[in-house]
Amino acid sequence: MFDRLLIFFLSKPGRISLLGAFMTRIGSFLLLIGLVGQVAVTAIESIKQLVPQAQTNVSITVADVLPEYLAMWIPEGGFGFGGALLLVAAGMTLVGMGKDYKRQLRA
Repeated sequence: MFDRLLIFFLSKPGRISLLGAFMTRIGSFLLLIGLVGQVAVTAIESIKQLVPQAQTNVSITVADVLPEYLAMWIPEGGFGFGGALLLVAAGMTLVGMGKDYKRQLRA
């Protein structure tokens, strides 16, 4: 199984770069949507503090702010943002590896 996967990527080095670019884009999108979610949660929490009738101890999460999106994929804490950063770093590494491998095959 892994042999086929290895042959698939090593037969055309551009596929490694494409996979890396895809991983980088997905990780960047996750970071961006997580940042937007955190800004929205902070804004709602601060507005809630201004209204005296809304003085409750219920914390608001990204799933409450963005209910139409699948909240399980939106990073909310350190582990989620760390995973998204790891995805971006791995994607950038794969892009570089694909370019280097392509260069070595030409030489």
